[in-house]
Amino acid sequence: MAMTINQITIENFGGIAHLAVSLDEHIHLMETSYVEEMIVILTRLLSVEPQLPVSASWIRDGTRINANVYLSDKQYTVNIDTNEKKSEMTLKAFDSEGNDKTSEYCMNLMHCVEEDNLTVFSGCDSEITERLYHYMDEETFYPQKSLSKLTDGCSNTNSFRLWLHRYIKDTSQEIPNDEMQYRLLCHLKALEFWDGFEDIRNLHYVRKPFIVKDYGEHLEDQNTLFDRAKDTGRQVIVLLPANKEREKAGRKYERRQVSRTPQA
Repeated sequence: MAMTINQITIENFGGIAHLAVSLDEHIHLMETSYVEEMIVILTRLLSVEPQLPVSASWIRDGTRINANVYLSDKQYTVNIDTNEKKSEMTLKAFDSEGNDKTSEYCMNLMHCVEEDNLTVFSGCDSEITERLYHYMDEETFYPQKSLSKLTDGCSNTNSFRLWLHRYIKDTSQEIPNDEMQYRLLCHLKALEFWDGFEDIRNLHYVRKPFIVKDYGEHLEDQNTLFDRAKDTGRQVIVLLPANKEREKAGRKYERRQVSRTPQA
């Protein structure tokens, strides 16, 4: 089941006075001066756990956040309500008829912590490059059964171990020249591993959008990897800090995408 964020409207949150944006359902490049605020909002909409802390100064009396979200063929209006005094943010979801569907929405998006950790790729994260091999050597890298806790016990099952061995064996060993490309590739392989595992055990698994940050300087050469991310069945949202050089890179990437689109 695919999840797509169609539109987001933000009023008075952090440094954002007003922002209304419609998102591409496949790959969306979002240039913004407020990357951290957008990460908080997007991960709240995706019900990523554990939730990121919110600066008390970001929430004001006029803070309003709304989004249109699709889960497969179901449309939800999602509101993120805020409490200025307690610096809290709570999510409520409604169907197209205005019925409260918060429990249904959050239940569909309930993933283990390890899966939710893969929702956001940061170019600053060097640990991702060995993630699957760390799963293989659980005693060394996940003491005191910490991997079991992160995966809600999935890592203890034979199906997890069998799929892990099979995935590593059958996946080609690609090593790009650039370290940042390598990190993104390893992250995508971890996503693909979990997608395959969930296809085995969970017919109702929701593929949450994939968020990319801290990657602006490398954007121009990444069309192949972003296409691979899109091929996982996820919406890809790339957050680009606003400046002219990153704007140029984003435009070059978008032009390449248009030139590769078959004409009707």
